[in-house]
Amino acid sequence: MDLNEILTKERDVLRDENIELRNKIKELELKIQELQKNSK
Repeated sequence: MDLNEILTKERDVLRDENIELRNKIKELELKIQELQKNSK
């Protein structure tokens, strides 16, 4: 495997992790909003 392939793989993994994290953050933001509504 050459350096380019390694870097491409690494980039793809990072992109996927990034997408997962963004989705989790959205989920958490929604839960927080719910909790805030319920506590009022």
